[in-house]
Amino acid sequence: MPYKIGSSVGATTKSRLLSAMKEWQTKTAQRVRFEPATSSDTAYVLVSEGSPRVEFVGYKAGTVSKLYLRDPEYLTVTRHELGHVLGLEHEHRRKDRGSYIQVLSGNIVNTANCKYQFALCSDCAPLVKYNTKSVMHYRTYRDLSSCRVGGKAVLLTKAGGSIDHEWVLTTGDLDAIDELYGPPPTTGSGGSGGSGGTDAGSNDAGDAEANAGSGGSAGAAGAAGSAGAAGVAGSDGIDEEGWSDGGIGTASGGAGGSSSGQNTTLVPAEEGGCGCRAPRSSESHAGLGALLGVLGLVVRRIRSRW
Repeated sequence: MPYKIGSSVGATTKSRLLSAMKEWQTKTAQRVRFEPATSSDTAYVLVSEGSPRVEFVGYKAGTVSKLYLRDPEYLTVTRHELGHVLGLEHEHRRKDRGSYIQVLSGNIVNTANCKYQFALCSDCAPLVKYNTKSVMHYRTYRDLSSCRVGGKAVLLTKAGGSIDHEWVLTTGDLDAIDELYGPPPTTGSGGSGGSGGTDAGSNDAGDAEANAGSGGSAGAAGAAGSAGAAGVAGSDGIDEEGWSDGGIGTASGGAGGSSSGQNTTLVPAEEGGCGCRAPRSSESHAGLGALLGVLGLVVRRIRSRW
């Protein structure tokens, strides 16, 4: 996922953003990877200062995805917003939520934005099993206080209990990414470079020819490299678009990266809520669901890069 960080983003927020990116990358076993955007990227994430939100969920070809974070921003909120960037909708908007939670609609402030934040998303594709502890699930009292009438609960468990958890990456969140992006990339060993050519002609015949250097097989994830040039050392193949666990392979092979989970420091404070996109007044809830759906079939094809 190419990204650009705007100059308005403070140092603390930038540090937490990069930490959250690394966490998503590591815990998904490199199914997703964030890289600084280049001049050739037409689709990338642009991070700016503002109330935490994204303008749309997931990927759109040739489109800049705008992500806003406060200064400074909580690490927990940053994880949550990056989930939207990767294509995950709010868990509590799933169309099967009625089997797992209660939504007290009478306690939602009657504005288009507040109604939207808790509206059922009929067009969003449910991924794996419903997860009340998901990093994408709102809590009973910790999120969107301005959208809850008198601070009352909007979301409760099916049994009537509070939903209260830290926004951390759970197994369910990682399984959802697995379903969207497929299996993690494999890590292969790079090959050695080809040897240089030697003079093989006969002096009596008065001619000589150089043997072509053998092909150097290497590159990201063990991909075959290009053939070595005649008479010189063969070059390792480098796939500029390929991201392996250990980075791009060298002549001796790229080392596999660690897939173990990263320990992070939680911020034990009120994170506040996030908004994906404020609905336009002319939109119906059904239209909002269609516009902000996960686009699972599109995102599923995004493997290493947008």
